[in-house]
Amino acid sequence: PSTAHLYALVRQLERIETEGLANRHARHRAMATRTREWATGHGWKLFPAEGFASDTVSCIARAEGPDFNDALARLAEEGLLVSGGYGKLKGETFRIGHMGEHTMDDLEHLLARFDALLQESAR
Repeated sequence: PSTAHLYALVRQLERIETEGLANRHARHRAMATRTREWATGHGWKLFPAEGFASDTVSCIARAEGPDFNDALARLAEEGLLVSGGYGKLKGETFRIGHMGEHTMDDLEHLLARFDALLQESAR
């Protein structure tokens, strides 16, 4: 690995050590729970079967509820990245990450903007 990558690794490990591994996992879990409650509140389903979901990213599938594809494009224009599905799942799923340095405040901002854009597109 390059020197820059090693410095980046050291810095990230310092962040993890400062926060504490258990605290970091708890933060990821709390954001995952919040994301899933938000998604199911919109009538969407979680893509993985119960018990297989990750605390680092949520994959959400449209079953009922509003179409989210326009909102995804608008979020990207605002610099808020939510990954759409790909392959056979393109247009049917999207993924929200809640890991690394993301905070609950970051997530709440994203979800609030997503909600606002969904309301705009419903008009």
